[in-house]
Amino acid sequence: MRRHLSRWHRRVGLVSLFLLGWLAITGIVLNHAEDLNLHKPTGSARIAKWYGLQAVCHSRAWPTAAGLIVDCGSAVYLNGHAIDLRGPVRSAIDWPPFIAVAGTTGLTLFTEHGERVEHIAAELLPGRVQRLGTRDDKLAAATAAGQFQSAAALDSWQSLGDGATAWAQTTAAQPELLADLAQMTAANSLSWTRVVQDLHSGRIIGGFGRALADLGALSILILALLGLVLTRKR
Repeated sequence: MRRHLSRWHRRVGLVSLFLLGWLAITGIVLNHAEDLNLHKPTGSARIAKWYGLQAVCHSRAWPTAAGLIVDCGSAVYLNGHAIDLRGPVRSAIDWPPFIAVAGTTGLTLFTEHGERVEHIAAELLPGRVQRLGTRDDKLAAATAAGQFQSAAALDSWQSLGDGATAWAQTTAAQPELLADLAQMTAANSLSWTRVVQDLHSGRIIGGFGRALADLGALSILILALLGLVLTRKR
């Protein structure tokens, strides 16, 4: 009996060697996720495709001196580079030396290189911005309540009087650009932490992977029980 149990103990150990190693390695990596900087995006289009992740970029874009501003929902791009803003974008316009972008959370100013300079919360604006413009070197905004012009410091707004206002214009982005930015957005929506977690649990390969992870955990219990029985018999 003891010899029979020992044989099964060895068999289970050999079968579970890969599974236990897999669980151990991914577990150690997860335990040091912060040290390994795993919270950063994978940036891999292949991994995003494996997960079935997709992003849709709006064909309507806002031209600026620094390039097009394109809204891809979870990411907004200026000249093909992500800026610190989430969509939807309502309007954007050059306001030298800045680029003003109106979104759901308020009004944000960026440099021509996409660096975030200042953010004005939506509650401090004269209403929900539908369109941005400029007049006399000041920023203008069209809302449901009317048209307004800002003070130089953007700390107050007054009704826009008569005069010519240069309102923001939109253009259609090239399909190739939209496809590239959509792929980039999908790739950056997934972190390495999520990938390693799914490797650890087996979810990355679906139901079969979860079954393998369960088998690895079950093999630990079987090895422990067989070891206890063998120790007791010895």
